[in-house]
Parts: sequence; C-alpha cells; structure tokens
Amino acid sequence: MERSSSSYTSEARSHVLCLCNVEAPLVTLWTEDNPGRRFYGCGLYKVTGRKWYNYFEWHDSVANIRQKKIMVALMKKVDELELREKDLQSRIRDMKRKDNFLRILLVVCWVCLCLLVCVLYPRYNVKVLECSVYPSLHLN
Repeated sequence: MERSSSSYTSEARSHVLCLCNVEAPLVTLWTEDNPGRRFYGCGLYKVTGRKWYNYFEWHDSVANIRQKKIMVALMKKVDELELREKDLQSRIRDMKRKDNFLRILLVVCWVCLCLLVCVLYPRYNVKVLECSVYPSLHLN
C-alpha cells in the first residue's frame, strides 16, 4: 500500500500557536507508520510549502502495534473498495451507452420495418381523400 496523506482539522485544543506565532492546524496522517495519528504543524506550512516548518507536536500518543495493523488493514480495504467502485461506475457508464445505442437501433429497425411493409404491401397503405377545405391538396 503506497497510501500517504494528511488532512487538516480545526478540532482539539483551541489556538495552539507554532513558533511563528501563527495558529497551528491539527493534521491527521494516513501513512502506514502513523495511520490516523494527529499532530500540530506550523501554520505557515501552506504558505511556505515546507513540512513542519518551525513547529511540530504530536497530538495523539503512539498507537500500539495491533491498532496500527487494524488501521492499515482498514485503509487497504478502503482502497480496494474505492477501486471496485470506480470499476463498477465504469461498467455502468458502458452499459448506459450500450442501452442508448440499442434503443436507437430499435427505433431505426421499427421505422425500416414500417417502410418495408408500406412498400411491399401497397394495398394496406392508407389513402387520404381529397380535402374539401383545400381542394388543391392531394395526398396519396
């Protein structure tokens, strides 16, 4: 599993300041070494782009080995389910395209069948009589 991410949140201790005197956000790590473990980092990280610039403090204690194994297994399961969902969404899109194509094909076939019946069996054609309102209009 190559998953490594972090997320910011505003919960926990209020107004923890880093060494830059900027509010330090609470960040959650999602790595194999620290799954779900939270820490406070420098508030200038987003501005400077340097990780833990001038400040770093763990919010949570170190998880025991069993907790880490469970978290890593759950993260892998989430990854598997996300991949499966993407695959199923792709299959649904393909089926919808095929369904639309078949609906269009069905309409075209019905139109062709109707035209074929009209051409092969002219006695079944409906002849419209001359219209009394518009005598010049002739439909045969």
